[in-house]
Amino acid sequence: MSETGAGSPFDVDGTPQIFPSDRSPSHERGICKFFFSKPYLIAFSFLITFLIGVLQVTNKNNDASSFATHPANMRVFIIATVIYSFAFATTLSLPPDTSSSLLAGFVAFFSGALSAISVIWMFLPLWLGWLISVMWFLLLVMVGCDLYRYSFQILYQKCKEKLLDTLNRFMEHNLTEQQHVPV
Repeated sequence: MSETGAGSPFDVDGTPQIFPSDRSPSHERGICKFFFSKPYLIAFSFLITFLIGVLQVTNKNNDASSFATHPANMRVFIIATVIYSFAFATTLSLPPDTSSSLLAGFVAFFSGALSAISVIWMFLPLWLGWLISVMWFLLLVMVGCDLYRYSFQILYQKCKEKLLDTLNRFMEHNLTEQQHVPV
């Protein structure tokens, strides 16, 4: 049985945390630190480039372009690649281990995967393409739910800090006014 608690990458019920609290040590930041790290995102760059090369070689003798034979796949590929490029650039520009960096890594990871899947789909039988797409979507939903929960944890922490700060200022202000009032 694994440990659970504030610094653990697991919830109380033992399920792994995708986006654990910011108070946990950086080496225990959860699954997201592993999957959304820069080496994985760089690997998508090479995979996408490789798949485009394979697509060009397989369509070399065809008269029709991939945009004519697989228009939906190519549109998804272009849109996902543009999103991946911007999200990956954002990930590189942000300091690591921040909420913004995790969010940009999330977007880059899933858009890069969608980009690769949309090209791979052209080489596979239809049923296998659907199977891979469904698995990608289920992983997206699972991680997206944890991202949603994590974002509300961060929002709650920020609101709580602001509220406590405002209350402390109000109490200090009242104390200083009471000291200046003549009795």
